[in-house]
Amino acid sequence: DAISLLDQMRSLEKIALEDVQQRIGNTGLEYIDEVFIALQKKDSEALLQSVRKLEENGVPIENFLRQLLSVVRDRLHEAIEKKKPTKDIVFVLDSLLVAIRDLRISPVAGLVLESALLSICNREEKGTKSEDLFAVEDKKEEESKKAPEKEKKKSEKKKKEEEVKEEIVEEEPAEAAEDDAESDASDAIVEARELSLESLKEVWSDVVKETTPAPVKMSLKNGNLAALDDTKVTLAFSSSFHRDTVAKTEASQAVEKIMKKIFNRKLRLECVLDSGIEQKTDDTKEKTVNLAEAAAEIF
Repeated sequence: DAISLLDQMRSLEKIALEDVQQRIGNTGLEYIDEVFIALQKKDSEALLQSVRKLEENGVPIENFLRQLLSVVRDRLHEAIEKKKPTKDIVFVLDSLLVAIRDLRISPVAGLVLESALLSICNREEKGTKSEDLFAVEDKKEEESKKAPEKEKKKSEKKKKEEEVKEEIVEEEPAEAAEDDAESDASDAIVEARELSLESLKEVWSDVVKETTPAPVKMSLKNGNLAALDDTKVTLAFSSSFHRDTVAKTEASQAVEKIMKKIFNRKLRLECVLDSGIEQKTDDTKEKTVNLAEAAAEIF
């Protein structure tokens, strides 16, 4: 199943979080704080609304219960470390474990979750209060109180930095600034490597080494520098698979970016299939990528 899922994702040009969630289903992690706040306020109606949201958004109830169980378990460990009572936390864990078990035989999964949450909420009403278990809202309030102070410190720091920059600019003569600019430009010219097919071949191993991800690097090794026409770099491949891999927009742009860093100028990569490459025998030097080496790079 995992391999099948990866094959589906590989077919996409760009993988986003929404694409992954669509294929594996949402876990409902974003609703946990909402449920905890409702439990802390003993708000039965809000609990039912949360369960309704889970169902409407297609979140598997079992996935959400397991996420909730994991969070409560972490709270149990924290309580034990701080030598705090754990009776109420254990009750919540037991309620969630029973709910997960009952899901397998229940015709309405949402009803099982509602029953478990309302059971926990009603126990709170009877007087066995667990102060820290559902303390989500308090933490958010503390963070909101600290936020203005942090913003104030950041703005003061930024203001001081701007004042220092202004002082430096005022003290620096205009002529000196121009000299520095010319010096920087001349340094850039000196550092820029001369562009030719020979100089490109000299640094090609560095280009391949810096290229990511590993599958693109593997295919790039299969290519041979065939020609350089002004700013167009022609790369010949013995395999259409490797050519197509490097020719993809993101892959070719990554290679072009590395070449620009080396030669300080924008170069365009063109990938072609070298139809003149004959089938190699065991006695000739093989230029294609070693499969074992490629596998080692990827895994």
